[in-house]
Amino acid sequence: MKVKIVKIITFLGGLYYFLEFVLPEQINGHSTYLSSFIVPMGNLIMVLGAFAVGLGLINLSISHGKKIKKLKPGWIYSAAFFIAMFAMIIACFTDTYHPTSLVKRFYGILFTYMYMPIGATIFSLLALFMVTSAYRAMRVKTLEATVMVVSACIIMLGQVPIGLWMTKALPPVIQLPRVSAWLLWIANTAAYRAVMFGIYMGMIAMALRIWLSLEKGMELK
Repeated sequence: MKVKIVKIITFLGGLYYFLEFVLPEQINGHSTYLSSFIVPMGNLIMVLGAFAVGLGLINLSISHGKKIKKLKPGWIYSAAFFIAMFAMIIACFTDTYHPTSLVKRFYGILFTYMYMPIGATIFSLLALFMVTSAYRAMRVKTLEATVMVVSACIIMLGQVPIGLWMTKALPPVIQLPRVSAWLLWIANTAAYRAVMFGIYMGMIAMALRIWLSLEKGMELK
């Protein structure tokens, strides 16, 4: 019964947004009343999203709590999770409802001097992994890899003054900055749009599967 209720609610919610998008506000002078409920429906989705965030927080707390209780390997990181979570919750609430100079300083230390540097560090590590992956992918062993390496070199040289200096004696149409701009804004844009078109088609297919409750991984046990 629970599975059927969830499927019905999912289908009706998807059907409402589909009809509100494709149907006009009025048909033969009569209102469809669909657009009138778009704001309440948006507010309802925001409330459900807030509940989903709360549910995720509860699941994280349970998972990390079990690690600390059983002293599993890495439990110290779970303890750090609880300390950071409660510290940020207290700082945000006090900064919103009882702002003082001490509270603002505490919030600044947590957010500006801890959270943001940690985020920058994580993104730096991701950039490092991307560079190493690109190095492995750009080994000139195939025609595709050769095209990728040559294109990357042209684009990089076209973004710095040395690229113009190397090709300033050539006709303007084949100078590195012009070729680099063509690769970025013409060739790359066309390829990007093709990739995004495929992604959007996949998103539509997935949305239809979820809407019609055909996605087996979404079934409730």
